[in-house]
Amino acid sequence: MRDSGVTETPFTYEQVLAWLSSHPLEPDRFKFQCEAGGFDARVVPGMIEVLASGPFELHRAAGCVLAFHRIGTKSYGSTVEDFEYRLFGPGRNERVVRPQHLKATDMAELAFISVDPLRRFDEYPPLDFSLTGLSQCLGPRWVTSFEGFPSFGVRSVYLAHSVEDGGLIVVKTAHRQRWDDDHGGGNRTGSEDSDRLRTRNSELFARVLVLFIVDSTRPELQGEDRSYYKTGIYPFVDSHAEEWRRWESAQWSLGEQSLDARVFRFADGWTGFSVDDPDRYIAVAAYNVADTNVRLEEVDGAAYDFDFSMPFTIEQLRAHTDTKPDVASLMRARTKHPNHEAVSAASPWFQYLVTDRIGRTEKNPSAYARPTDVGS
Repeated sequence: MRDSGVTETPFTYEQVLAWLSSHPLEPDRFKFQCEAGGFDARVVPGMIEVLASGPFELHRAAGCVLAFHRIGTKSYGSTVEDFEYRLFGPGRNERVVRPQHLKATDMAELAFISVDPLRRFDEYPPLDFSLTGLSQCLGPRWVTSFEGFPSFGVRSVYLAHSVEDGGLIVVKTAHRQRWDDDHGGGNRTGSEDSDRLRTRNSELFARVLVLFIVDSTRPELQGEDRSYYKTGIYPFVDSHAEEWRRWESAQWSLGEQSLDARVFRFADGWTGFSVDDPDRYIAVAAYNVADTNVRLEEVDGAAYDFDFSMPFTIEQLRAHTDTKPDVASLMRARTKHPNHEAVSAASPWFQYLVTDRIGRTEKNPSAYARPTDVGS
């Protein structure tokens, strides 16, 4: 159902219905967003017709696709008889859509459909989970970034803290269920499958943390050294994320609560996380900070000069970070560390050169991307 550029005919209701039925919103929301983001405006009439005539279980997905085209959706009414959707375009023109096949059993699910019509398309809703930050931080502290989709809300927030001797501590708080859902691993049942998913999700979370520390603390590299590092990152990250249960143990505190954490050291920094909180992933990345036993506390955006109680945009965050220390420069390594060499050594092309030189394999240049073929 991609746009071939051959015709301007809108997609039919049947085409849209078939696509939504074969591309579920759950469990991999990220994949759905990537696929849905490829459509042009010809998909809009069919998505609206799904809200009017299609099965209720596809309404939320249809609303998410409409959001890509700056059409907000809001539900009104508390009974089948008076329920309706109100659609708001960029010009705030309103259109009312009344579902034809709504059942009483559907009403309990309607909270998932609404997108605040007063929000801009690129606005995120107010934060709906508690943040954690460094306790008793006397230096500058600020919001450095957040992750999520406007349609679903923020899934994680990064808070930076400048500490003594040029150190930096970044605390990441992630809404656990939303993070799992967005990475294709959501499961709300107490089954054996959910235990496996929790293990898988923890490994995925560990992978993101290792990737963050390995990428952000790399030194300035040029030419082949840069290419070896870039092609070695993912093999290096995967091998260490799989072993997160065997990472170094650390003891964190969150107010009066004690948290068991696992920590991975890399170059002049380290990263780690705790899964003790059932509702949140709590992670820390530190640079030029030796002690891994950190003290955390519950915080809100006001302490970081950012208001999470109101809808907000990426542009507002950029305006906020423009007045704060440059995190990238604080994280960047000044000299090469043996750990950096280990990342480069994980590059398939680097391994090919080494094995070829010692005569253990035949040359096969087509097997790997050459450094000159890798983009910067």
